[in-house]
Amino acid sequence: PPARTPLMNVVPPGIAGYEMFSRHVLKIKHKITSEMVPLIPTPAQEKFRACKAPRRIALKARQGGLSTDALACFFHGTIMHENQAAMTIAHETGVTEDLLAKVRLFYEHMPESWRPVLEYASKHEFTWPALNSSFRLGTAGGKGVGVGRTLNRLHCSEFAKWVDPRDTFLQALASVPDSGEVIVESTAEGAGNYFHEMWKKSVYDAERGVHHPKVFSPIFISWMDDPTCAMKLFKGENLDEFYPLDKELREYEARLNLTPEQRKWHRITRDQFKELFPQEYPSTPDEAFLASARCYFNRAAIMG
Repeated sequence: PPARTPLMNVVPPGIAGYEMFSRHVLKIKHKITSEMVPLIPTPAQEKFRACKAPRRIALKARQGGLSTDALACFFHGTIMHENQAAMTIAHETGVTEDLLAKVRLFYEHMPESWRPVLEYASKHEFTWPALNSSFRLGTAGGKGVGVGRTLNRLHCSEFAKWVDPRDTFLQALASVPDSGEVIVESTAEGAGNYFHEMWKKSVYDAERGVHHPKVFSPIFISWMDDPTCAMKLFKGENLDEFYPLDKELREYEARLNLTPEQRKWHRITRDQFKELFPQEYPSTPDEAFLASARCYFNRAAIMG
């Protein structure tokens, strides 16, 4: 039967912590095969987990798995302990539905005797009544999102793409006590916006050694942190012959000391994404914001 007590009292101590729990208990759908597989952290997720600060802000490349890891961490927190409230806010409804499905899979693929009794308070909220804990998911811009309840954990996904990010975020943040955990993660979406301001402030505080519960610790995840950003070369394949680059981009590859497999992936993917590549797959934070700002102004010129 389902558990009616915090999992801390049920799960063997050796796997009760999030690191081991995610590897041995939680399951995710494999991107290629669609099979359910253990949540073994990728290098990008390991880099994200290595920061233990209660408030983290992550500037990331595409498909790094940070949203999934934040969901899993908060799911673990709400079922492992009593009186916990977590919330994830996504940038659009379709993404919110996808994240809901991931949380549902976490629950359904746990050992049955470990699953806490589940009730659905609403379409977008999981509640564990025996624990007085809950996990809610919402969409930025939605009515009352993040307002009216105390949150122990707040996850803001693709924050730079939110509608009215400043007001929505500050309302939700006001619900989190100093002892709570906050994760803000996003790809860059133009320079000078609220996400960029938060990122610069976090870097400035980190460089000055400022530490207190309200400070956000910055984490940058580049495309090189993702081992899937590489392509096997065929026997005798000459990259410069099949995928030629100009001098500036050859210097870019040399500066980053890319492997042949990374260089092949880089050349093919850059050709697909064109000017969007540095925004979606940055190698440095400055590159991400500079590229996204350039793309923003190019779009404005086209529309204007």
